[in-house]
Amino acid sequence: SPEEHLAGEEIPAPAPSSGHSPPVKEPLADFDNNAPRPPPRQGDYEEHTEAPDVLPGADDQHMHGLLGRSADGVTPKIVPTPLPPRGLSDEDRRDAHRGFCFNSRVSDS
Repeated sequence: SPEEHLAGEEIPAPAPSSGHSPPVKEPLADFDNNAPRPPPRQGDYEEHTEAPDVLPGADDQHMHGLLGRSADGVTPKIVPTPLPPRGLSDEDRRDAHRGFCFNSRVSDS
């Protein structure tokens, strides 16, 4: 490994590839799943989407495509809630993160 070589010493090239990748160990295989998916309950069902893998309008500014827009592609289906002029208070920010792990108020604005 590079750590074993002295500074200035040449590091040997890797062996030629056989064309097959070595088996990869799952990075979390040594850990217990502390959030297993619960078994289905009576009445549960899965709904499969017909949406394409990449939605129309996906670009650097709209990573998920043009979601939540009316048929005209411009008008939002849900009107965003504007942020207060001086920003959110500490309590508002705490509340906006609760249950989401991101600032849902800023996301909605």
